[in-house]
Amino acid sequence: MSRRSVQILRSSLSRRRREYGRLVAWSVVQALPAFLSGWIVARAVDRGFLADRPLTGFLWLGALAAAYVVGAWATRHAVLGLAALIEPFRDELTTLVTEGTLHRSARLGEPADTAGVARLTENVERARDAYGAIVLFVQGFLVTAVGVLVGLASLDVVLVALVLPPLLLGLALFAAALRGRWPRASGRSSWRTSASPGPRAT
Repeated sequence: MSRRSVQILRSSLSRRRREYGRLVAWSVVQALPAFLSGWIVARAVDRGFLADRPLTGFLWLGALAAAYVVGAWATRHAVLGLAALIEPFRDELTTLVTEGTLHRSARLGEPADTAGVARLTENVERARDAYGAIVLFVQGFLVTAVGVLVGLASLDVVLVALVLPPLLLGLALFAAALRGRWPRASGRSSWRTSASPGPRAT
């Protein structure tokens, strides 16, 4: 990823720390079903069904159902939080690249390149979609992975030792496969278009 792209992302993040904090808070609540499912099922089996107390087992399962309801409610708010991060980023990027194109046109003494602005907004939409997909993927993965790992740790730390190494290996392979591909391609496409003058109207 280019230095300019990193600066843009950092600037957007620094202006929306409250929104990111709200997203993290809702994500923690969203992770409750993944965190509690194994623990509650174990209690339902051990203290309920295996102990010949089916009512107790069903009560534990009812608690699990309630956790899923709370998780679904938190998921809704987390998605709204994602929108509050992604849409302003799109607006900022559109303003940035449009101002840059108009500034270059004025500096070179050329007429306003409205076709170039249209091309730029298309590239901005692509960058916005990619940014949103990455944030959504990372948020969903962290919610699930952290919830499951914490849940396993509450049952038996040995289970975490068995699950964590292949998980980290898979993450490393995934990062190596994707490293630099999207940022370089997207960055080159967007900023090369913004740097090149559009066709003049005849």
